Amino acid sequence: MLFRRNSIFTVLLAIVYIVQAACSSGGDDSSAPSGPSGPAPAGPVAPTVTSSVNQGGVNEPLNLQLNASGTGPFTWELTTAQTSLPAGVTLQSSGLLSGTPTQEGQFPFSVKVTGQGGSTTKDLKLTTLGSTFRASVVNATTTPGPVAEANGASGADARSFDPGISADGRYVVFDSAASNLTPGLNPGGKLQVYLYDRLTGLVEMVSVSSTGTPGNENSIVATVSQDGNVVVFDSFANNLVAGDTNGSRDVFVRNRAANTTVRISQLASGEAPCPNPNPDCNSFDPSISDDGSVIAFGSLRQLAASDTDDEADVYLYTGSTTLTRLTPGVGGPPAGLAGSPSVSGNGRFVAFASAKENLIAGDTADGVSDIFVYTVGTGALRKISSAPGGTAANGNNFGPSISGDGRFIAFSSEASNLVSGDSNGFSDIFVVDTNASTPAPKLIVNLALNQGDGDSIFPSISRDGKLLAFDTTATNYDAASPDTNGVRDIYIVDRSCSVDFGTPPSGSCTFKRASIGSNNALGNNQSIFPALSGDGTYVAYFSDATNLIPDVGDTNGLRDAFVTKRQ
Repeated sequence: MLFRRNSIFTVLLAIVYIVQAACSSGGDDSSAPSGPSGPAPAGPVAPTVTSSVNQGGVNEPLNLQLNASGTGPFTWELTTAQTSLPAGVTLQSSGLLSGTPTQEGQFPFSVKVTGQGGSTTKDLKLTTLGSTFRASVVNATTTPGPVAEANGASGADARSFDPGISADGRYVVFDSAASNLTPGLNPGGKLQVYLYDRLTGLVEMVSVSSTGTPGNENSIVATVSQDGNVVVFDSFANNLVAGDTNGSRDVFVRNRAANTTVRISQLASGEAPCPNPNPDCNSFDPSISDDGSVIAFGSLRQLAASDTDDEADVYLYTGSTTLTRLTPGVGGPPAGLAGSPSVSGNGRFVAFASAKENLIAGDTADGVSDIFVYTVGTGALRKISSAPGGTAANGNNFGPSISGDGRFIAFSSEASNLVSGDSNGFSDIFVVDTNASTPAPKLIVNLALNQGDGDSIFPSISRDGKLLAFDTTATNYDAASPDTNGVRDIYIVDRSCSVDFGTPPSGSCTFKRASIGSNNALGNNQSIFPALSGDGTYVAYFSDATNLIPDVGDTNGLRDAFVTKRQ
């Protein structure tokens, strides 16, 4: 009813206003101008092409819509200036680049767009990525700036390390001392953290302060949230935030959308104590949840009131200035180191490695590092790297990687007693199903029950826990594709290859070498430290090989960050 009364009142006011206006005008006024008043309407606006960088994959359907501002509708066409589109791709009059490219590389082309306000031309470029491509690629221009367009034909002018990848494989983070990834920002040759966007081809320096100043010392070991917005890394730089006076390696969080950088390895009041005899007191190895809200890292600093020893601990950050110590121990301060945390995608669980002997009740002083899983919220902690019957592992366990829901945890182990029959004498990859009534590690083998004939380390598990990537010197995992290059390679394996030794794996057990060129050639040098995307489609790693991108060419002679799409 209120709406109806207000409507009637409005109509009455309008009638009164019209009557008053007619009376005050004195009737017809022959001096009044005829026709419409005010400025003449604007004519059609000439088009401006707003599209810039475009990227796709070889043998993948491409649908890229070019865009323009101005008065439409628009029609698009290629000009004769540059018409280099890859085979299989055409430009439709609607501005849609479509088709399935069959060539890898960079293809400059020129478009003409015509609208009601005229026409204009613009030079563009389409980059098509092969099954293996390089993330540490350089700017196509020399214009200084924190974000640069990548040029797949040129590599960084210094080595690149420590790749990480987002859940969908779009964003890759890595560190590099190169001066040409974002020209003008790293003249001192310090290691900086970069983010590469696979879809746009842009490279961005993220180890910068909130004002955009690059770190003045080395920044390393980054991980990235699912949407690519939050990047966490550790750094020796003291100019990323105000008041950083500890002279040690700290953990920082970069929010790209908010353009902020904050330090999280500190107390609410500022610098944390550094116990002797560890004058460096570094914080290190951060891991992040999919949404970027939960971060775990290791630190030698006393970042909690319960931390009174001089050993490294694992801490949890959830946005509060108060950190949670995950490794306080029972019955007194625990002796030994803890680190290498891995946060589940949902942020509910943290797996980590620790040599501390009294983290849980009943743990024995076995002198080796073990794998633990912590439940966020409840504080529950349990060890998952024991041999059958709860027997302590007889070798070190390290490098855990946890699935998106925390159910599956993969890790490396030097132990020979986690499963019966482990006799190869090398480090192996194990997987634990934490939902099992009695969680027990299972060994990764191939269909022929072959254990690796070399060390296998640094596993990375997919969000659903179905796939694992790891690096290995073993040569006998994939009988269909003999490994003859004599160096470390990256493999992707199905979890069904994890068994109690003696029980053959199922037929879905497959090994695929990932560190191969776009032409399927074996890498001619080592590839190490894999990071598998959450969906298991892409694996990032760094490599000294120079033959992984033959169609583009790798001529910098340096270690680069690469990404391979699982075949």
